[in-house]
Amino acid sequence: MTDKSKLKKLLDEGMDILDALKKEGLDGHIDDVQAYIADIEDFINSSDAIVSIEMSFDHMVAYLTIEPHKKKGKPANEDKVMELLKDQGITYGVDTKKIAESIERAVKGNKVSNVIVAQGKNYKAKIPDKYIYLFEQKMKHGEIKEDGRIDYKEMNQIPSVEKGEDIISFKEGVPGENGIDITGKVIEPPEIKSINIKPGTNVILDEERKVFVAQKPGKVKIDSNNVVSVVMELIVDGNYDMRYGNLDYDGILIVNGNIEEGYDIKVKGDILVKGSVYASNVFSESDIIVEKGIITKKTHTVSCEGDLMCRFIENSDVLAKGDIRVNGVILQSRVVSLGSVKVEGEKGQILNSEVFAWDTLECEKAGSDMGLKTILGSGINMPVQTEIYDINDKINRLRKAYSMTTDYMKKVIETIEDKKNIPDEVKKILNILSTKSKTILSDVEKLKEDILEREGKVYNISGFPSVKVNKEVYEGVSIQLGKAFIVNNSRVYGQKYIWDKASNRVILAAQ
Repeated sequence: MTDKSKLKKLLDEGMDILDALKKEGLDGHIDDVQAYIADIEDFINSSDAIVSIEMSFDHMVAYLTIEPHKKKGKPANEDKVMELLKDQGITYGVDTKKIAESIERAVKGNKVSNVIVAQGKNYKAKIPDKYIYLFEQKMKHGEIKEDGRIDYKEMNQIPSVEKGEDIISFKEGVPGENGIDITGKVIEPPEIKSINIKPGTNVILDEERKVFVAQKPGKVKIDSNNVVSVVMELIVDGNYDMRYGNLDYDGILIVNGNIEEGYDIKVKGDILVKGSVYASNVFSESDIIVEKGIITKKTHTVSCEGDLMCRFIENSDVLAKGDIRVNGVILQSRVVSLGSVKVEGEKGQILNSEVFAWDTLECEKAGSDMGLKTILGSGINMPVQTEIYDINDKINRLRKAYSMTTDYMKKVIETIEDKKNIPDEVKKILNILSTKSKTILSDVEKLKEDILEREGKVYNISGFPSVKVNKEVYEGVSIQLGKAFIVNNSRVYGQKYIWDKASNRVILAAQ
C-alpha cells in the first residue's frame, strides 16, 4: 500500500515545481504538472466506504451504518454487508431490500445511520384461563377488637349457594407462541401459572357452558389446591358437648359457645368457635377461629391445615400449617406454625412456652421476671424435626434389639461343645435369630434413608426467618433461628434477631 505521507511530500514538491515554472515563464509545462498534482490530491483524499453492523443486546435487531466512500475509494456493496452479518451469526429476519436501498444511498455519497436490516420475531405470551367468581370468594375472618374479642358480625359471611347454581365461569386461555432472534435462537415465552380450578365435593364442571355448578346447597369453599367444593354447615347453639359426641364432618362447624372437654372433632371446612376450646382434639383441614382461648391441658391438640386465630393459648399444644395470630398471651404451651406467628395486643406476651415458626415470629414481650423457660424459634419445621427424633429413637431401639439378638446367638453357640454336630432344634433357633438380626439391620438402613430425606426440610435455608420482640425480652429467653441458638443473658428492649447463615449465628438486625 502506498504511504500517503510520502505522497503528501511529493505533492508539496510538485507545488514548488509549479511555482518555479510560473516564475520562469514556462507556462507550457504547467498543465502536465497540474494534472500530476490533481491525481495525487485525489488519491490522498480518497477513502473506502466504512460498513458496520451493530446487534442489539437482546439479539432481536441488527443496525447497518455506512460511511460513504470518498473520491477514488471503494464504494459499499451488498457482499460486504452480508459478510459482516455472517460474521456475527445473523441468519434470521435479514431484510435484503433494506440492505440494497442503503447501499444505493451510500454509493451516492449519503451517510446511512442505524438502518434496521435484520429483525427477530417476538414471542407471544400465553393468555391463561380466566375465572369469574359468581359469589363472594373469600370468607371474612373477622377483625380483632381493642378488647381482644373477634367481631363475629364481620366473620360469619361465608357465601351460600343453592343446588344447580353456577359458582364459577371460565374462559379458556390462548397458548403462547415461540419467538426467534436474529441468530436463529428460539425464544420461549415466560411460563405463566394458571390457577387451574378443579371441581371437588358436590361440584361438577359443565364443559359445554364452561361453568362450575353446585350439586347441593351449602357453603362454597376453595382449598389451597384450587379445588372448589360446596360443603355443609353445622351450627351448634350453645356449647359443643355430649349431645354431639365425637365428630367427623365434611363441612363447616360453627359453635356459638365452648367446645367442652373430651371430644375428637375432625372437620374439612372452617371451625368457628365463639367461646373457648377446652381439652378436646380439634382438627380442621381449613382455618380455625376461636373468639376466646384454647386451654387443652396438653392432653389434647388443636391443629389445622390453614390459619389459626384466637385470643390466648394456655397449657396447650397447637399446630397450624398456615399462620397463627394470637391477640393476648401464650402461656405454658407448645405452639408450632409452618407459616408465621404473631402475638399482638397489649398483652401480646409469650412466657413459659415453646413457640416455633417456619417464617417469622413476632410478639410484644417474651419471658418474665420469674425466669420461666421460654423458647422462641423461627426457620424451623418442628413436625419434621420431631419425625427425625422419633426415627432416631426407633433406630436406637432396633440397635439394642440387634445387640440382644446377636449376644444371645453367641451364648447359644458357646454352650454347644460339639459345634460340628449342632442339634436340629438349635440350628432352627439360630437360623431364625440370624434372619431376624439381618432384618433389623435392613430396617435400620431404611430408617437412615428416611432421616436423610427429611434433613433437607428441617431448616428454612432459602427464606429469611426472624424473631422480633417489640418490648421486653427477659433474661433467660432462648432464641433459635434455624440451626443457631442463643440465650438472652439480660433484660433488653425492642430486639429483632436474624439468622446469619454464613456463620450460623443469631445476630441482631438494625432497627
